[in-house]
Amino acid sequence: MFDITAYMEEFTAAMRREFGERLVFVGLQGSFRRGEAKEGSDIDAVTVLDELCAMDLVRYDRAASALPERKRLCGFLSGRAELLNWERGDLFHFALDTQRVWGEETLLPALWERCDPRAALVSGASAIYHACCHNLLHEKSPEILQALFKQAAFVLRAKWFLETGQAVAKLAGLKEVLTGEDAAVFALFERAREDAPVADRFFEASQTLFGWAGGILRS
Repeated sequence: MFDITAYMEEFTAAMRREFGERLVFVGLQGSFRRGEAKEGSDIDAVTVLDELCAMDLVRYDRAASALPERKRLCGFLSGRAELLNWERGDLFHFALDTQRVWGEETLLPALWERCDPRAALVSGASAIYHACCHNLLHEKSPEILQALFKQAAFVLRAKWFLETGQAVAKLAGLKEVLTGEDAAVFALFERAREDAPVADRFFEASQTLFGWAGGILRS
């Protein structure tokens, strides 16, 4: 079984060797952070430097390529100032979905103070609304529809936070609390996450998602 804790220790050591005191923060995101990883899941590592230049990307790639599981390693790389001034809707998801592994203890609280969950809700619903409309008209792709349901789970998380003030880090935690149309969308997200066909009734599933996103924007 893959040991994510041991891997992140090895990853952190490699980043510290490569960047020294310039390394500000290492974190973990994605399915491993949420306890939802499957065999072969991506490793979403967060790396924050004092500042980031193009040559740092070369250095990062060199250090990461010496580690095992390089093809699975993805995640986020940024300078500290750039991250602090990131789009505030995206910062909501970043702060909620990041586990500190090493480094500055005040970084995540600072990001949390700057984030805007309403912006996360509106921008996420807008993107889904537009993409669903485009897919119905042009692409007619079941694969795109499944990807949109996966995105919808994060919009549901922002919506739940705005309605209740409760932060849910693990997406699975939403299953027990959502009702009505939100619960219906989440059920289709769960099918999409397991690669079960949400598109066996393509128009009906699209209609559910499109109507739900539009309702958020109208409200």
